[in-house]
Amino acid sequence: MGKYDDNIDTDDYNYDVRTRITPLKEGLDSVLGKLDPTGTKTSHQTEIMNAWSIAAGASSKKHTEAVFVRGSQLIVWLDSPIWAQEMSLMGDSYIHEVNNLVGREFIKTIRFEVRRRHS
Repeated sequence: MGKYDDNIDTDDYNYDVRTRITPLKEGLDSVLGKLDPTGTKTSHQTEIMNAWSIAAGASSKKHTEAVFVRGSQLIVWLDSPIWAQEMSLMGDSYIHEVNNLVGREFIKTIRFEVRRRHS
């Protein structure tokens, strides 16, 4: 019988094929629950990413992407060295604005990295 044959006799195997299929949402919830049982980290990360979008403004948002938070550092990817230089000079004001929008001092530093965006 072929690999994708519907007539596979599951008694020949030590498992039921149907038990191996897990909906994506359920699988992700399970993994995230193990990594962050209270959901606090994920919630703060989302708040910080949303705050960055607001703090960066419309023109900067086209050239930047907040990708993750490591400890108290926000990692932001930019599409050119010119934007990296400009954003670095304004880093303290962005830190203040993001923390203000989130309502707590989560971010102490922002690391700007130049990365190419994939379209």
